Amino acid sequence: MRKISHFLYGLSGDDFTIIRKGTPGLRFRFGMIGIFVLFIFVLSFISSLVAFLNLFGSNFVSVLMSVIFVGLILSIYLLLLFTLSKNLLPRKKEPRATISLFLGKHLIIVFIAIFISKPIEILLLGSWVSNDIIEYKKQLLLTYENISKTNFEEETSIINTIISGYTRNPNRSNIGLVEKYKSVINEKVKENERLSYRMSSILNDSNFYTYRLILLSTKHPISWLVTLAVILVFIAPLLLKGFLNVSNEYYQIKKDIEFKIVLDEYQSFKESYDSIFKGKYAKEIKWEERYLDPPFNTKPKTDDKKIEDEKNLIDYIYYGQI
Repeated sequence: MRKISHFLYGLSGDDFTIIRKGTPGLRFRFGMIGIFVLFIFVLSFISSLVAFLNLFGSNFVSVLMSVIFVGLILSIYLLLLFTLSKNLLPRKKEPRATISLFLGKHLIIVFIAIFISKPIEILLLGSWVSNDIIEYKKQLLLTYENISKTNFEEETSIINTIISGYTRNPNRSNIGLVEKYKSVINEKVKENERLSYRMSSILNDSNFYTYRLILLSTKHPISWLVTLAVILVFIAPLLLKGFLNVSNEYYQIKKDIEFKIVLDEYQSFKESYDSIFKGKYAKEIKWEERYLDPPFNTKPKTDDKKIEDEKNLIDYIYYGQI
């Protein structure tokens, strides 16, 4: 049970070593985030499998591509989920950039959710448009046969004219030519029948996956409820994480850890800086602090140097005095 809990904490995109030491309420929240992420993984795999099977047929390649695609989607989602954690270190506030990044990340997640939802719609509601697809196939076949018939009549009209001319003036040589032209027409008839049968087979074997999606979206707007449900599933972990206050124990512990790491590394850098100058050049040169809150550097020091005006500078250059 503990291993399962740690696995779910890991799927939440945050530090499970902190989560597992938290209160039951905190562990439950991150456990729910992990469950949603796991459900998103299963949903994405089913969706991609349905899509690839419809596009490429039932084979090993479809399953393999589904696994690769889901791995890619899950990696992107976990990365975005991790970056949506609150930044606890001091930084310069740039509202426009913050809002743009926030909206951009959420829009990417919504786009992924919509993309995943469409094959799910086909799986759940595809039967709603089955009759429409049958009628659409019939229309396509009828259109093809009409075009084929028109082309056949245009191609054979000249031959029939020639045959009529030979028939009005029969002789031994003409009879042989008439039979030859008639055999050409018969061959074209057989070719048209063969092509018509082939077209019928192709249409029957085609599932019109993309057209099914278009029909569902346009003729049955209620299908968008599936899309909305999938979007909510994708957004749920973001909401569970977003409504977690900075004053929560998780963020307080995380803040202490991050501050300690940054300050320790900065102190190590300054010591290395000093030792390099002392060891190689035998000089005591200390790292100069230009900010009041190093190493976060959000509050620059004010320069208290007095700047003289232009007249004083000229007096100093020409007369050596100010």
